[in-house]
Amino acid sequence: MAQQSGVPPGSEPPRSTGFDMKHDANNDTIELRPATEQDSAFAYNLKKAVLGPYIAKTFGSWDDDAQRALHGRQFRPAETQIIMRSGEAIGLLAVDRHLDKLRLRQLFVLPEAQNRGIGTRVARGIVHEARAKCLPVVLQVLKTNPRAKSFYERLGFVVTGETETHHQMAHSP
Repeated sequence: MAQQSGVPPGSEPPRSTGFDMKHDANNDTIELRPATEQDSAFAYNLKKAVLGPYIAKTFGSWDDDAQRALHGRQFRPAETQIIMRSGEAIGLLAVDRHLDKLRLRQLFVLPEAQNRGIGTRVARGIVHEARAKCLPVVLQVLKTNPRAKSFYERLGFVVTGETETHHQMAHSP
């Protein structure tokens, strides 16, 4: 298990990626704002919209009760930011910051807001932050989600391992 930063969970606000994300391809303003408990339903519905088909393909179905329970355990507002486009929530970024790496836990953009460079800019911001600290960025993607794997490969991530269900990937500093 990676060593934590020593700051109690929830006491440190989510950090900016340090990357300019002012506008998307349509010149709409893109910003990150800290998540709150009130964002839990949005985060759950976003995950279902973005990952639902891949989770169903991997595990046989989307079990709403099991997924809600998992979300209840995993949604951590203190480590999560909401991606905003012109004042509207369109995505989510969750990063665990360790002394030896950044773990990109979740990067979701609503399907109707995809393919506009928003996810790319947010991911590049995380890579930029990690590079400034000489740290790798690690993540995992479902094997049934080749779009996600290709997305991260285009950004310079490489597969470093795998589990039965996931590709493990990393971007070196």
